[in-house]
Amino acid sequence: MNLKVGHAILVAFVDGKPMVLDNQVKIVVEADKIRHYQPIFSINETMWWRHRPGV
Repeated sequence: MNLKVGHAILVAFVDGKPMVLDNQVKIVVEADKIRHYQPIFSINETMWWRHRPGV
């Protein structure tokens, strides 16, 4: 949301903690430390979800 342009990030679980990999950030960050993302789609190896704001 900072750049007003959508892009993909990767969330990977490391020792049970969700970690965010973003090509616009130079370090890997714990997911609970980030507040400026707004999910639109989530995808895993078997399914995908569309997130709806305010639901």
